[in-house]
Amino acid sequence: MSDSWALRDVFYAVKKFQTARNLQDVIYLGQELGTLSKRYQFDSSGSSFALPYSLELERDLLRLESQRIIFDTRKPGTIILTEQSTSSPSSLDEKTQRILRKIADVGPNELDSLTAVLWAKSVLSDEGNSRKKVKEREIADYLATDIARVQRYLRLAKKLKDD
Repeated sequence: MSDSWALRDVFYAVKKFQTARNLQDVIYLGQELGTLSKRYQFDSSGSSFALPYSLELERDLLRLESQRIIFDTRKPGTIILTEQSTSSPSSLDEKTQRILRKIADVGPNELDSLTAVLWAKSVLSDEGNSRKKVKEREIADYLATDIARVQRYLRLAKKLKDD
């Protein structure tokens, strides 16, 4: 796990994101999988069915854009490092960078689904502090999806984490 990191380090490692939502997913998943330390707090903006979102992360994203470290092309919505920033080193170790690139390469729709499953697991764990493990069926019921889909994303999370 990388204990001391900044958002720009994630950009140096991954290079580009399709959307700010994808960036939110990658950071959330990196923290949830234990690849990144918990730098950002996420919530679901009052709806337990919404994907987790960090206002502080959004502010840092805007700050990087104002400092011209990143550039949002807005067509087709790709957020990239600026040319002068591409040679800057990341303070993240090579394993962390590799895992973050793997997470980012999952694809936007799959990323959202994986985030939803891990977010639901987290929400259900918080609701039942006395329980040690949330059952896959509970996650499937919570997300109104089938258990096979939940199992698939939990396997993907394990695969990404185990690198």
